[in-house]
This record gives sequence, structure tokens and C-alpha cells, in this order.
Amino acid sequence: MAPPHVERGPNVLSAGLTWTVCVALFAYLGHLLDGRVGTTPLFLVLGAVLGAVGGFIHFVSRVAPDVLPFGGKSTDKRASPPDPDRDRAP
Repeated sequence: MAPPHVERGPNVLSAGLTWTVCVALFAYLGHLLDGRVGTTPLFLVLGAVLGAVGGFIHFVSRVAPDVLPFGGKSTDKRASPPDPDRDRAP
């Protein structure tokens, strides 16, 4: 069995590349929209920020899903206490 940092390597690399592509793609689309509308850096900056935020959320959800308040698998056993009435027959 490989060490944990070796097993997570491809997952981290994939998430990092996805983040980079998100920022670049949204910035490029913002640049194209700026050219059509005539607003010089407005949509470029908005696209880059939107891509960075979306890419970061994706990055964290892939690398450390316990950090996000949504979508991750919770490993905390105290999150939902056992129901004593559940096992009782009617």
C-alpha cells in the first residue's frame, strides 16, 4: 500500500489543473465579452474572479471535502446522534 500523500497526488494535480483551466477560461470569455461590449477590463476581471472562486470550491471539494459546509462526506460520528427508538419494535 502506498503512503497517503502518494495516493492523493493525482487527485490534487487534477484539481489544481481544473482550477487553472477555470480561471483561464472564464478570463478569456470575459475578454471576448469585453471586446463585444466595449468595456475594457470589466468582464475580464469578473470572469477571472468567477473562475477563481468556482475553481477554488472545486479544488477544496476534491482535496479536503470535510472543510466545505456542503457536499462533502462527513466523518464526524457525533453529527447525528443515534435514535434509541429506531431499534425498538412497534
